[in-house]
Amino acid sequence: MQSLNPIIRVQAGNVKLSGDVSLPPEPSKAKGLVVFAQGSQSAVTRYMSQRLLQADLGVVFLELLTAAEIRQEQQHDNQIRFEIKLLSERLSQMIEHLEHEPMLQKLPVGLLGVGTGVAAALQVAAAYPERIRAIVSCEGRPDLADASSLRRVAAPTLLLLDRENQEALGLNQQASRWLRRCQLESMTVGTQKPAGLEQMTELAVSWLRQHLPDPRITSQL
Repeated sequence: MQSLNPIIRVQAGNVKLSGDVSLPPEPSKAKGLVVFAQGSQSAVTRYMSQRLLQADLGVVFLELLTAAEIRQEQQHDNQIRFEIKLLSERLSQMIEHLEHEPMLQKLPVGLLGVGTGVAAALQVAAAYPERIRAIVSCEGRPDLADASSLRRVAAPTLLLLDRENQEALGLNQQASRWLRRCQLESMTVGTQKPAGLEQMTELAVSWLRQHLPDPRITSQL
């Protein structure tokens, strides 16, 4: 029986990225794999990952910046997190690497992004339409993706944001006009509150379960 290394290491240009991988208790029943783009683990993302695992979806946490780059950004107020082309290239390397992981290569992939990671996720989805089956943006910046990529995204995309954040709402609405299969949900409770986090998680899990079909069923269509 094949075993899965819980840490995936990928060479992306001149840096090495790592992804933390978790599969449901019964890996053979996994319905898909959700990659957290720019998803360094926090209390919020750990909660979301547990809910995804309970829904028979595997999880990969991928921080698109190295530890040194994060320190540099914090110390010198750099804007590397806004270099969407760089983030997209690194996420692409991880998606390509998944094709070589025996326990993961047949699973349909969904991308869950936060912040500027959403723009990178959308540009990668445009480049890998057969591999990326669904996208969820959690209070992200889809407007930072280039318009040509947004028009080419085939995967159904869910944009989640706090309805009180009018600036973010406007930016998400702007991006949604370019996306062919997009649903925008403005949550009634802020995600800083437990009820808001629960609402966001429920919507994200439901969307991913709906749009990441069992690959064994897909192969029979």
